Amino acid sequence: MTGRRASGGPMKLSEAKWTKVTVKPQGSVTGMAGTHVPLTEVEYLRSLFGIRDADKAPVLVYFHYAHEDVKEPEGEAEVSAAACKVVNEEFSVRWELLFKCVFIHADKSDEKLMKRLGLGDGTSFAVLEPAALSVAAKSEEFPSEAKFTSFAKKTLSAKFPDFWEDVTKTLAEQEKAMAEAKALEKKDKLEDARDLYKSVYLSDVRIGSFWQASYEGFDRMREEIKRREK
Repeated sequence: MTGRRASGGPMKLSEAKWTKVTVKPQGSVTGMAGTHVPLTEVEYLRSLFGIRDADKAPVLVYFHYAHEDVKEPEGEAEVSAAACKVVNEEFSVRWELLFKCVFIHADKSDEKLMKRLGLGDGTSFAVLEPAALSVAAKSEEFPSEAKFTSFAKKTLSAKFPDFWEDVTKTLAEQEKAMAEAKALEKKDKLEDARDLYKSVYLSDVRIGSFWQASYEGFDRMREEIKRREK
C-alpha cells in the first residue's frame, strides 16, 4: 500500500467525495399513482444533493466555474482553477471528509437558488445546516489549504457544536487506540497492532496530528507480517 506524494507536500492518502450538480429551478417528482408531487425548495435541494434524513454532517458547497477545458483560464475560471488546487490538497481533503461536499456548476446553475445557498461574489464556498439547508458560514476562495482548514475548524466548532463534540470524542478515542497500537507493536503483537492502526487509518475523521502515523503504522505492520510469513 502506497500513497502519492504531491510535490513539496504530504503524501496524498485521502479523497473526498463531491456530489456534482447543476442547480436548476425546482420541479416535481412522480408519485406512486403517477401523479406529480410538488416539492418544497428544501426537499428539492436535499434530493438534488443526495442528503438523507439520517445525514447529520454539515454541507460544504463549492460554487465552481468551469476551467478544465480552457488552456489559459481567465476571470472566474482562473479563480476556480486556483481554488481547485487548494481543495485537492491532502490536509484540505482530510477536513472535507467531515462534510457532505457539494460541487455546484455555477456557470450553468440558477443564480437565485445559488444565492439562497450562500453564493458569494463568484467562486466561493458556503456551509449549510443539513436539515433546512440554512447558511451557517460563507467564504470567498481560499488562498491556501491553511486558510481552508482554519475556516472549516472555526465553522464546525462554532456553528455545529454537537457535531464537533462527536468529532472531538472520536479524536480522543483514536489517540487512545494509537497508544495501544504502539504498545502492542513493542510487545511484538503485530496483528493486533495492525488492526488498531487500521481502525484509525480508515476512519473519515483524519484531522488528528497522529493520523499520518496510523497509516505508517498500518503499512509497517502489514509489511512485517508479510515478511515473516515468507
